[in-house]
Formats: sequence, structure tokens, C-alpha cells
Amino acid sequence: MITKEETKTLKERLKTNYIKDVLKELESKQITSKSGEPFSDTYISAVLNGRKENLDIEDAIFMVYQKRVYEFNKREKAKSKLLSK
Repeated sequence: MITKEETKTLKERLKTNYIKDVLKELESKQITSKSGEPFSDTYISAVLNGRKENLDIEDAIFMVYQKRVYEFNKREKAKSKLLSK
């Protein structure tokens, strides 16, 4: 289960529109709800906020977080390199 401290850290980088990326991550791994449907936005949000526990969704959230951190660092490095000339 995602803790309150983890939620705070995750939200700092995830900002908005993270749910569609989490859904894409789950879809790429063919992970669905018990009924075979994609998870709802509400359920994914509840997992992020620590109200529900679902390891597959948690893994997808952490993957999206990791990708966003990587992209942020890549952008900052490019910006720094550009501005140092």
C-alpha cells in the first residue's frame, strides 16, 4: 500500500494527467479489473492516495513516476547545457 509520504512524493512529479499514463502502462501489460475492464480513474486515484491496495496499479504508478523523473532530468540537463553556452 502506498503510504502518505510516498503519495506526497509521487504527486510532486505526477501532477495531473497521470491516470491516462497509468492506464496505458496497465494496458501494455494486459492488466485489467476482475471483470476484464480497465480500472476506473477513481480506483487508480484511491490506490495513489493509499485508500486502496493493488500491487499491479502501484507498480504502474511507480513506472509512470520513474518515466516522468527521467524525462524531467533529461529536459533539465538539456536546458542547462543549452544555457551554459
